[in-house]
Amino acid sequence: MIAILLGLVASLGWGTANFYGGIASRRWPPIFITLYSYLCELSILLGIALLRGANFAIGDDIFWAMAAGALAVLSIAWFFHLLAQGNMALTAPLTALTYAIVPVLFGVVSIGWPKESQLAGIGIALLAIPLMAQSNTPSPIRNAWRQSLRRIGAPILAGIGFGFVLIFINQVAASDLLPPLVIARSTGSPLLFLLLLLSMRQNRAQPTDLKQLLKAFRPALAYALVIGVGDIIAYAAFIQSARLGGITIAAVMSSLPPAVTVLMARFIDKEHPRPAQVAGLALSLVAIVLISL
Repeated sequence: MIAILLGLVASLGWGTANFYGGIASRRWPPIFITLYSYLCELSILLGIALLRGANFAIGDDIFWAMAAGALAVLSIAWFFHLLAQGNMALTAPLTALTYAIVPVLFGVVSIGWPKESQLAGIGIALLAIPLMAQSNTPSPIRNAWRQSLRRIGAPILAGIGFGFVLIFINQVAASDLLPPLVIARSTGSPLLFLLLLLSMRQNRAQPTDLKQLLKAFRPALAYALVIGVGDIIAYAAFIQSARLGGITIAAVMSSLPPAVTVLMARFIDKEHPRPAQVAGLALSLVAIVLISL
C-alpha cells in the first residue's frame, strides 16, 4: 500500500510539473524552460547533497545515472514542445500510458510474459489510444485509428523515452540515490544548453533574441522552480515506490500525471476535452490498474 501511495505522490509531482511546463512553454521556448528547471533542480539537489555530505563514489552506477540523465533531457524537451502546441488532454495521457507500458514490456523480455490481467490491461490501452487521439472537431469513431496513426506517434515517442529513464534509474544499486540524481541532472544540464544553442542556430537567432531570453529569466524562474520541485518530489517518491513494490508497480502508479494535468487544464486553463477523450482516459486508467495487478 505504501508503494502505491508513493507512486500516486510521484504522479502528483510530475502532473503539476507537466502542467506548468506546458503553460511556460507557450510563452518561452520549451528547451529554455527545461534548462531553467534543470538548473533549479540541480541547485536544490546539490544543496541537499552538500548538507548531507553525500558520497559520490558510486562505481558503475554512474553510467546508469548519466544514461538516464541524457535520455530524460531529450524526452522532457520533446514532451514540453508537444504540450506547447496545445491539447494537454491528448499529449499527457498518451505519453503517460506509453511509459507505464514500457516497464511491463521490459519485464517480458527480462523475466517473462505478464499475467493475464496485465495482458488485458495492454489490450484495453490499445483501445483507449485512438479515443484519446481524436481531434477537437467532431469526427466519426471509425476514423479514430486513421487519426491516431497521424497524431499519436510523437507523444508515444516521448513516453518510450520516459519509460527507459525509469528503467535506467531502477538499475542503480546504490542505497543513497541522491548522488545518482545529481549526476543525472549534471549530465542533462550541459546537454540542454547545447540543444538550446543548436535550436537558436537553426532558427537563425540574432543577439537580440538571446537578450530577450535572458531578460525572461526572472518571470520564467517561478515556473522553473515549480517544475523543478515537482520533479524532485516525483523522483524521490518513485524511487522509494520502486524499492518497496518493484518497478512495475511504481511505474504504473506514477503514470497518472494525466489525471492531474487534465484536471488542472480543465479548471485553471479552461480546456475542454471531448467526451471520447474523457472515455479514452477512463479506459487508460482501467488499463493501468489491470497492468498493476
